[in-house]
Amino acid sequence: MKNDTTHPIQPHSLVESEIHVGRFPHLDIVLKRWGYLLESTLFEALGVIFEITPGIVERVRFSEFSKVMPTQQAIYVFEAENLPGKSLLLVDNRFANACLLESSRERLSEQPDSLPEIHPGNQQQLLEVLLQVIGNFEESWHGMMEMKFHFTKMVTHRFRARVIPPFEKCLIAKMKLQAHGFDS
Repeated sequence: MKNDTTHPIQPHSLVESEIHVGRFPHLDIVLKRWGYLLESTLFEALGVIFEITPGIVERVRFSEFSKVMPTQQAIYVFEAENLPGKSLLLVDNRFANACLLESSRERLSEQPDSLPEIHPGNQQQLLEVLLQVIGNFEESWHGMMEMKFHFTKMVTHRFRARVIPPFEKCLIAKMKLQAHGFDS
């Protein structure tokens, strides 16, 4: 008796085969790469496994964007060596609160929508996590362009973050972080 085990094997890739892109496909791919890198970085830094969903890059006037910013929020200003202008990293208040807590169980509990009290001690703790996040963003450009960002300043009010003239166009990239009821 002969055992027939010659079933056709269909190849399957574990990499997502379809990436949804908008008007800026290269930037959408960079965001997707950044999301993959962030998952491991945030697990190492915070001890929480986040599901990270990158959005599609949009182009709007800076005045339109600044209207939707909360009045109080941790806003970090960066400059790239090889790009003109400034970059803003807006940190959702719930995520900022989660970065400042000691236990990962507290991080997943309900976080307030208000900006945490930021003083030199915990500002350094938050900055360390965000520098790793920016390092991941630099890595996500690998093979396309060499990127190097430098931290300039941190502000907590949207008025002080107006580093771009209101009529200028800017690119907006959003990342959604979720983990066991935590949404930021």
